Amino acid sequence: MNLVLSNPGFNIGNLHIAWYGLIMACSMALAVVLCYFFSKKRAINSSDLIVCALYVLPLAVISARLFYVLFNPMGISYTFSDAIKIWEGGMSIWGGVIGGFLGVCLYCWIHKKNIFQVCDVIAPALILAQSTGRWGNFINQEAHGWEVFDPNYFGLPFTVEINGHYYLATFLYEAVLNSIGFIVLTILLFKSKKKGIVTTSYLMWYGVVRSIIETFRTDPMLIGSVKFSQLISILSACIGFILFIYIFIRDKNLAKKGINPYAYLDKINNQNLKQTKQDKKHQFNKNNSKVNLFSKFKQKYLNKTNNNKNIDCKNKDDKNKN
Repeated sequence: MNLVLSNPGFNIGNLHIAWYGLIMACSMALAVVLCYFFSKKRAINSSDLIVCALYVLPLAVISARLFYVLFNPMGISYTFSDAIKIWEGGMSIWGGVIGGFLGVCLYCWIHKKNIFQVCDVIAPALILAQSTGRWGNFINQEAHGWEVFDPNYFGLPFTVEINGHYYLATFLYEAVLNSIGFIVLTILLFKSKKKGIVTTSYLMWYGVVRSIIETFRTDPMLIGSVKFSQLISILSACIGFILFIYIFIRDKNLAKKGINPYAYLDKINNQNLKQTKQDKKHQFNKNNSKVNLFSKFKQKYLNKTNNNKNIDCKNKDDKNKN
């Protein structure tokens, strides 16, 4: 009973389904589906992204739990058996991102893929999954900010009520900003050919958003007296900015050497165009073959019918002569 009360959700028989877990699972599924449809924008086979998800999701979940256990806001010392009780709650988004990134690295190393190409596809889907996942915090009444006492700001979108008190709805602020980030990253994915530009933009956008939001959080994960998530967010934004500048310098230098930095996209587009033409030609030939086969069958049938008529006429003439 305590588990049900501490994890809002519903029951299917004796199985308790927590809303938080269901929302997180749906967020992950949404990210995988988006990656499947976005894959062609970086010249990746959609089926490859499904394989990549098999590397990313397990490591992301394990790492999300591991980071929470190590830097949990309550300062609890977990035993191993307690640490694996993921159903009792406690996940770190940055831990999940880091674990997922290790999964991408492992996938790219084994399957010989370019990590920027893969991450460019994943980044927009990831930030939208983070946005939708934040509503799990609303269900659990957690990840909120400072308490607010001014009645003018009671209720969403400013504050959330918990046990008769009102707190800054930091989960909502982050969800909205991440949704805007999804739109920005998707536009970059569709409009820009620069390999890695979407990935670095994600690091900057989410890094800045999360570092600001963490300022108002009352339940931060800590390393000593330092907020773990805020520290990682600042590092993320700095790394993203450095890589962002590097990409522009890289592409400029390649262009000076007469090398097309977007050849990987142009090549696949040409291949797709060529394949499309071949498919159309094959279909045309196939249809013609069917038409020709039908024509031959029809002609054969007509010839046989005419022959039968000629034979009948000859037999009739012979009979009349007799």
